[in-house]
Amino acid sequence: MLTDEELLALYHKPDWAGSFSGVRVFKMLLYTDFNEDVSERRILNLLKQDPNYLIHQRKQRKYPLRSYDVEAFGEVN
Repeated sequence: MLTDEELLALYHKPDWAGSFSGVRVFKMLLYTDFNEDVSERRILNLLKQDPNYLIHQRKQRKYPLRSYDVEAFGEVN
């Protein structure tokens, strides 16, 4: 079983296919290349501590939804 330090070293290794990727791709390539079954939650908790992973995350934006009053099929007021 790989330790957290080894997982981070693999994540930062540029010549490995799973480096600097998302959680699912990282997990899949760990299983195919090293036969290691690591949970997505463990990988995500580990990567949340890494500033390189957090810097390139997309912003989560929530916009207010418009409300529609529909009285009959095909009509919008």
